[in-house]
Amino acid sequence: MRDPATEIAPGTIRFERHMPGPIPRIWDYLTHPTIRGRWLATGPMDLKEGGKYELHFRHDELTPHAEIAPEKFSSPKGVIVRGEVVSCKFPNMLTLTWEPGGPQSKIGMVLTQLQGQIRASITIEGLESRDIQIETAAHWHAHLNVLEAKSNNVMAPPFWKRVAEYEDEYRKLFGAA
Repeated sequence: MRDPATEIAPGTIRFERHMPGPIPRIWDYLTHPTIRGRWLATGPMDLKEGGKYELHFRHDELTPHAEIAPEKFSSPKGVIVRGEVVSCKFPNMLTLTWEPGGPQSKIGMVLTQLQGQIRASITIEGLESRDIQIETAAHWHAHLNVLEAKSNNVMAPPFWKRVAEYEDEYRKLFGAA
């Protein structure tokens, strides 16, 4: 497994990824509803403190690979996550509440210029159980693989196949609850 999340505190994980810039291009991948839908989820996002967002996950549209989603993610309407923008500082920092991790969960994304590349640091905190931490790490790892591929204009790897592999790897890395 390349570029795994690290556990930086109980219930908190961090990813570091490097992609071609410039920063506003990667910012669009985080915030623009259509562009974000290429690797994560479509949907509106009011980019101000206290703004609301709604993410519509359609995992079967992320890659060209024919895959069958696990039953809990196979709704014809996709999966919808709603939350609030905690902070937004164009074009470098975005923090959101993250309902799937638990009621106190947040995700922070920071973009910095680093030696001709953009470093994306993604921190997810407040994950309320080890199982949620493992599932969250596996899903975000697979989503970030898609983002990295698309930002480099190469074919993204299979999504669900990677999620299943990463859940096994993160269970070993973080230890079962």
